[in-house]
Amino acid sequence: MKLRIPLMFLAFYAAVGAKPAHGYVLRAPDGTPGAVCGTMLMRTDHSRSRPAARVTLPGSFVSPARWFRIHYTTAGGSADAVPAADANQNGVPDWVELAASAADSVYGNYRALGYTTPLTDGGASGGTEYDIFFINLAPQNVYGYTFSPPDGYMELDNDYAERIYQTKGVTGLRITLAHELFHSVQFAVWVGGNDGIWWQEATATFMEEYNYPDINDYWQYLDPDWFCNTLFENPATPLNQGSTGSCDTHMYGAAVFCQYLVRTDSVSGHAGIRYSFDRQKVLRSSAPNVVADALETTMQQPMRELIAGFWTRAYFTGPRSPRTPFFPDGASWTSPPPSALLSADWEIKRLGSSGSRQFPVRAAGLGGGIVRIVPDRTAGGVRLTTDATANWAWRVAVSAGDSVRIIVPRENRVSMSNWDQVDDIVVTFGNGAVTSTESQIMLTAAYDPELTRPAPEEFLLTLEQNRPNPFNPGTEFDFSLSEPAGVTIRVYSVLGTPVRTLVNNTVYGSGIHTGSWDGLDDRGTQVPSGVYILQVRALGRTRSRKMVIVR
Repeated sequence: MKLRIPLMFLAFYAAVGAKPAHGYVLRAPDGTPGAVCGTMLMRTDHSRSRPAARVTLPGSFVSPARWFRIHYTTAGGSADAVPAADANQNGVPDWVELAASAADSVYGNYRALGYTTPLTDGGASGGTEYDIFFINLAPQNVYGYTFSPPDGYMELDNDYAERIYQTKGVTGLRITLAHELFHSVQFAVWVGGNDGIWWQEATATFMEEYNYPDINDYWQYLDPDWFCNTLFENPATPLNQGSTGSCDTHMYGAAVFCQYLVRTDSVSGHAGIRYSFDRQKVLRSSAPNVVADALETTMQQPMRELIAGFWTRAYFTGPRSPRTPFFPDGASWTSPPPSALLSADWEIKRLGSSGSRQFPVRAAGLGGGIVRIVPDRTAGGVRLTTDATANWAWRVAVSAGDSVRIIVPRENRVSMSNWDQVDDIVVTFGNGAVTSTESQIMLTAAYDPELTRPAPEEFLLTLEQNRPNPFNPGTEFDFSLSEPAGVTIRVYSVLGTPVRTLVNNTVYGSGIHTGSWDGLDDRGTQVPSGVYILQVRALGRTRSRKMVIVR
């Protein structure tokens, strides 16, 4: 994203070539330039003139919803010419008509999410519709530009045909519209400052996936073989870190955190993103604490909990993905976190022979941590404790076969029996403080050969109401165990007919665990709308809740 202010340009992955003094280019390992968002915004400064002018193109076309005016040229020999195909022979290139329909569709999605502040172009370039210009942006190595109000507009590449574009042609056009139009929506609410650029790019990149889940252009920003400081390299890197170098894609990859918010709770996740920009406008600040406070308000969780939960889910991606991944694309992300750390920096091995190990976890505010405790097949269990302060939260995830269970510690303690029956034990952390100062907590892992299952009369089992409810397509629920136990979780119809076995006699540790149901039966078929019974059984105890699915 390239930030434009009077007399000064701050470039984020913007262009060389036509504007060599204004930035740098993302490059692949072979030196090939890679294009990203080149969004520009200008803060109001009435003492200075706008540093760039709109282009003038001979053709224009108003979108069917009359929200956009598309400007273009078909002039032969012009570097800015759009593809000339005109299948319906109405004199308007198919490329332009497709762009107009796509822009209407994407903007309609944003309005449905509650972004109703009108886009304004100040009446420039004919009419009051928001202007989109097609010009050749390949020499500048960007997908598109968005200029801020009061005379806002967008510039998009004329064909997305050059080799710098990871996603080409019509698909490149679609995801760029989704990304840049969300910048237009952001700027209509609040332009913000440099400290908010990370969130603008994270949310705009997330909106590519929201509008076009099958295109997946954003995958490239998670690949450390292509770029540097990618999101998954080191969880201790704060989520709000902006650009640090010519190959840095951290803030683009942070779109996955937005995915986590919406996957956790679709309504609250989208509301949190929208509310963050509303609060920036009210407070006239785009500081990270404004974003954090907005997310905490809508998600009803502290930021430390959101970060710890995010890194738990992010760990189980790529080759670690379970059969039903939390992220729909997660199995295709080739380098799950923490991909840049050495084994000694995040793994505890041979705990059964050492007996106990203390492990420091460090992160600045809005950063996190991952520690893996490698099961060494000795009999017994593991006890985990931390000295986590109020700014920190942590989770323990245990995988066995194709299942992953997540434990929420109580009083900074977790006990886990029969660790010889599990494949992986992962502890994730979140630092919810909004500060650049690094802090440290200590994880203590202790092997206990005597850690066994308690007697049934001493055992407590709880089951919380699922969320969201009603739901479609999926839902989550929390249950807790006072001690480790084998757990069976099933879904029944209201008549008592078994519908889906989610967990079958799998050992869980003490504490709070999160389960989920994707709305499918045991045959993998979507169940119809209706009321279903969620039942959890462990050590002779049974708890049930009603759930409602609405198709």
